[in-house]
Amino acid sequence: MRLKLKSDTGVSTIQADPDRLFQDFLADIKANGNLHTDTSESISVIKTGFPPKPIDLTYDSSTKLQDKHVKDGDQLSITFVSNKRPLSPESEANSGAALLNKPAVTTQAATNKKRDLKEDIPAIYIESESKYLILRNIPDDNSCLFNSISYAISGHDSYTTFSPPQELRKVVVDYVNRDPLLYSDTVLGRPRDDYCRWILKKDSWGGAIELGILADWFDVRITCIDIESGNFIKIENEEKKPSKFMLLIYSGIHYDVLALCNEVSTKNKDHDECLFGIGDSRDEAIVEAAEKLCKLLQEKDYSTNTTTFRVRCLDCYSILVGELGASKHAEQTGHLNFGEVKKK
Repeated sequence: MRLKLKSDTGVSTIQADPDRLFQDFLADIKANGNLHTDTSESISVIKTGFPPKPIDLTYDSSTKLQDKHVKDGDQLSITFVSNKRPLSPESEANSGAALLNKPAVTTQAATNKKRDLKEDIPAIYIESESKYLILRNIPDDNSCLFNSISYAISGHDSYTTFSPPQELRKVVVDYVNRDPLLYSDTVLGRPRDDYCRWILKKDSWGGAIELGILADWFDVRITCIDIESGNFIKIENEEKKPSKFMLLIYSGIHYDVLALCNEVSTKNKDHDECLFGIGDSRDEAIVEAAEKLCKLLQEKDYSTNTTTFRVRCLDCYSILVGELGASKHAEQTGHLNFGEVKKK
């Protein structure tokens, strides 16, 4: 099977045998000079899917690659960690320039980095368009995936009425019920009936399954930009060959939409353009601007580490930490409904 590997410093496309021992597969990645220059580094995390989820890196002598549910065409995001011991304070002092060139970090600078993005709308100017690619914030109401797609399709002034979240949730349920083979219990992660009841609830978060269904329903390509990894994940029905695409921003727990507009302001959203032609003369410039905007958001710490953020079980109201905490709670209790714990 064909896999795309991506790290902070490189990309590599490989052919992998599903029956290959997982320990040998990890050794291949570790030795891949296209992914990191220091091959003495160890693999810290491998994520796949959307939203990106970590693969369990534990194995025994018989564990195969296919046991980790890696499929043909998957994109794996690899994080490496150095095995080298950090310099002691004395060694660092003796290194001279390293200490002299180390920037001082003030409390005010750290505060500015964490400032509310509403004070500074993230945007990138596209000279060829004489317009800006702007981040449009979508309300944080656990339906942000559905609202982001609706905003892109119908515009800011009608997205909550033209295709409200509850109607899009019903579209998802209809797709699932029409194709039980494609949307099996294994794919859904739970019995189909349970999934359908769950996704209809207004507090249930959407992910890869829902993105795929709605991309097909609206006949568009949905390009999701994962801020933490910088990955651009394209979701579409390849048989339909859609002619339009939209750009969604994924922070780890929230979706926003990117819009093209002639002014950086929250007062001119009626001029927003969120659907772009695939392969037309503007495609490359818009994607390039989206890449720059992704880097800008990384600098602003816009992403949320899903291993440490807090969620609330909506069945018993327990507060849990990260995806791992939510998964363990679900296994122990059978509770499957979670929502974000709002910051005060």
